[in-house]
Amino acid sequence: MVLVSKFLCCFDLETGAYFVGWFGIIVSLLSIISTVLIGIPEINKCEIAHNCFVIYGFFIAIELLFLLLLLIDLTLILGTKTRNSKRMLPALVFHGINILASIILIGLAMIIKAIFHSILYFVMFIVNGYIFLVIFALYRKFKKEFLIKRRRFVQTRL
Repeated sequence: MVLVSKFLCCFDLETGAYFVGWFGIIVSLLSIISTVLIGIPEINKCEIAHNCFVIYGFFIAIELLFLLLLLIDLTLILGTKTRNSKRMLPALVFHGINILASIILIGLAMIIKAIFHSILYFVMFIVNGYIFLVIFALYRKFKKEFLIKRRRFVQTRL
C-alpha cells in the first residue's frame, strides 16, 4: 500500500491529522448550529401531527450524525496528541466508509448520466482517499512506536 510521509507535501503527518480533526470539528459545529436554526422554524410550521413527527425525527437524526462526526474528529485529535493509534481507528473507519460511499455514488451518478455529480463524487473520493492515507500512515507510525516501546519494556523486565 502506498503511504504518504508528509501532509500536503510539506507538513508533518501529525499536523495533517490536527488539520483534518479541527476542520472536521468546525464543520460539525457549524452543521449542528445550522440544522438547529433551520429545523426549529420548520418544526413550528408543520400542521399535520404525522408530518411533524417525521420532520422532528429527521432533524434529530441529522443532529446525532453531526455529533458522531464531532466525536470522531475529537478522537482523531486526541489520538494524535497522545500518539495513541487505537484512538485514530474511528477516523480511519469513517474515511474508509466515505471512500466506499463515494465510489457507489460515482457509479450511480454515471448510471443516471449526471456529469456534474460524477465529478463532484470523484473529487470527494480523491480527498477522502488522501485523508485516509494520511491518517493510516500516522496510525502505522504510532503503532510501530508503541510496539518498539513495548518490546523495550519487556526486555528490561527480563
